[in-house]
Formats: sequence, structure tokens, C-alpha cells
Amino acid sequence: MGYLDGSTVTVDAILTKQGRRLLAEGKAIDVKYFCLSDTGVDYNLWNIAHPSGSAYYGEAIEDLPQLEALPNAAYFMRNKLVTLNKDTTAMPIIAGIPETHNFGSLTVPQSFTPQLLNHNEPKGYYLVVPNLSQVNVTGGSQQVNVNPNLFSFIKEQDIPANAIFTFNTNIKVGPKAIFDTDGNSQTVVFVSITTGAFVTCKLTWDKNIQKAPVTQTPKK
Repeated sequence: MGYLDGSTVTVDAILTKQGRRLLAEGKAIDVKYFCLSDTGVDYNLWNIAHPSGSAYYGEAIEDLPQLEALPNAAYFMRNKLVTLNKDTTAMPIIAGIPETHNFGSLTVPQSFTPQLLNHNEPKGYYLVVPNLSQVNVTGGSQQVNVNPNLFSFIKEQDIPANAIFTFNTNIKVGPKAIFDTDGNSQTVVFVSITTGAFVTCKLTWDKNIQKAPVTQTPKK
């Protein structure tokens, strides 16, 4: 569902099969839950130098043409809006996660401990792994069914090999043993379950010079 413009309350909505069936039967659609997103809003257009004064600082933002509704919210609604306390003066951000981490040619796991600033995090974190065939995840984590809203952090071609884990404070990630292959990398995402704040970390590892074990065939 998406607002067509800021001057009316008309919305552009795509109904599910169940929604279309209810309408065909003459029944009302009782919307109980919804999520708001500001995907498509360019806040760089906020203009404090507008000649007409502060009431017009956001005029360019309000006049932006909004994206039409898409059937796959997982890719469309990446920047979801959250409800914070009235006395909040700063947006929640995740600290303690490096932008990159290189494992070298070793498979020793690295411990990651995200810290949510400016907000409490009672529920813990998600770790989104695009390709689980390349890494091991341990350390008090639990693999969960893919939350459709987290698909937005995964490239479409990586979805068949992705995995999502939940953890409270600490999680360990390390590359799986790789024999005679070039180095590789992938970007994992840490997401605050309560606020949706997220941070990425690019994991890289070098070519592993260890040889794959050779099975000897006994001579007859």
C-alpha cells in the first residue's frame, strides 16, 4: 500500500488473494496491523534556507512523487518507521561492529558483540547471513525461519542460501574450511529486533593454502 500524494487520503493498495475474495463476497476488509516506511524519501531535500520560512523547509520532500505499491514488501519497505519515546533526542544506532573483518587463511571464528545506543534492546538482534554455505555461526545463536521483512538485506540471487539467526548479546562467525580456492567475501547484517536499526560488516578471507586430504587407494 502506498500514498499516491500528500494532498489526499487516497491510497494505492495491492490486495492479497484473501482480500480479493472478501471483496468479491461483499465483505469488508478489516485492517488490524500495518507498517509505515519512508522508503523513497530524500531527506537531503530538507531546506532550512527556504525563502518562505520554516513552514516550507520540507516543501520539496512533501512534493516528492511516492513509489506505487509493490506486491513484495520485503524488497520495498526496507526503511520502516518505528515508534520511540517522546523524549527521544537521537535515533538508535548499533555500535561495536567493525565495517570489515578479515580472517586471513584461518577458520577461527570471530566474536561480535553489537551495542544498541540511544535505545534499550530487550529482544536481542538478528544476524542476516546471505550465504550460509561459506560460514559457520555459533555462540548462543539460534537459526530462525526467514522473516520476510529481512529479505531486503539479501540479494535476490542469494536467497536460496541465506540464513537468519537470533542472539542476545554475542555471536561467533567464521569461514568454513576452504581448500585450494581463491579468497572470498560476503556482507552480513546485524539488525536490532526492537528498533530495526542495522549495521553491516564485510567478512573476507584469503585463499586457504591447505591441501584437501587425499584418499589413498590400497594396491592389490
